Amino acid sequence: MEPRRSPEEMLAELEKLDATIELKLDRDAVPPELKKRFAEELRPRLEECRTLVARNGTRAGNACMDALVVYREVAFTALATITTPVF
Repeated sequence: MEPRRSPEEMLAELEKLDATIELKLDRDAVPPELKKRFAEELRPRLEECRTLVARNGTRAGNACMDALVVYREVAFTALATITTPVF
């Protein structure tokens, strides 16, 4: 189990994951469904977390943790199957 982290730390991780996924979506041939999911599901979660953390909202920690779970799921499953040949 992860040690308890602040909403700010979780938001920083979300920002990194978001940038990584966006770069992957821009560089590789990605199914349109994944791009749609990123725009419609992931980005709004990130925006909500930014807002809650900025306001020191009581739900900030829970919202960021939930968003991290979804971002990780996309990053480690859907994007892991998309590869660029090395040779």
